[in-house]
Amino acid sequence: MPRIKVVTDSTSDLPPELARELGVMAVPIHVHFGDEAFLDGVDLTSEEFYSRLRGGGPLPKTSAPSPDAFRRAFESLAPDASGIVCVTVSRRFSGTYNSALQAAQQLHLPPVRVVDSGSVSMGLGFGVMDAARAASEGASLEEVEAAARSVAERTSIVAYIDTLEFLQRSGRIGRAARLVGSILEIKPVVTIIAGEITPLRRARTKRKAIGALVEWFERLRDPEHVAIIWSTEPGDLEMLREMLASHYTTDRILVSTYGPAIGVHVGPGAMGLIVVEGRDGA
Repeated sequence: MPRIKVVTDSTSDLPPELARELGVMAVPIHVHFGDEAFLDGVDLTSEEFYSRLRGGGPLPKTSAPSPDAFRRAFESLAPDASGIVCVTVSRRFSGTYNSALQAAQQLHLPPVRVVDSGSVSMGLGFGVMDAARAASEGASLEEVEAAARSVAERTSIVAYIDTLEFLQRSGRIGRAARLVGSILEIKPVVTIIAGEITPLRRARTKRKAIGALVEWFERLRDPEHVAIIWSTEPGDLEMLREMLASHYTTDRILVSTYGPAIGVHVGPGAMGLIVVEGRDGA
């Protein structure tokens, strides 16, 4: 029997094996190193991306999938779908949502609903996961869409940035801020809630930055989903897991490598916690 299909974009950072298990199709973003163009997760892995990033040269760029890319994805699923729910990265961060919306308007059957997750990485990924699980249980188009929107309303992110170099190179902060960060070894800690990036703290060391993530986590009640996003520093990952162990069952924490959409701006070495609070959470 045809059922609801779930589509996302590669900024969700869903581990490939999990996406396959859930039957989720991820439309890749484009990654540009000078004149070379790659499709995220198709012909460029996160490991290859960070290797090239550390190799120097011009800062890479990313671009959103085109409406045609989403249209092709929807059309490939249409014969076996009673409906499609597409969950995307926040429209505040990318033109991906608008591309998916344009594609949805071009497809008349089956119906397509596009959901702005208000987030990125596993903040988007958890909404995709809940939508896909609802679809696998035979939920209707409206119920699958509602599952994704429910997660979006309860998701928040806290993260620290290991180096200000890439924010400066991408034009997100001025040279003065880069200089201060370099001298004082400041690790900015920020939160992302409903697509809004808010400074939380400036830590002087990596250990203090990781401690700030844990302190933020302690204030949450009854997390439903928890993920750690990281890139290149396994020692830091283990430190965070150990510090979280007294607050949460670490076996329930999903660990995911953040890809080019984040890496272009924050570089390697950053790390974050993504939490979906329970429906009765504060």
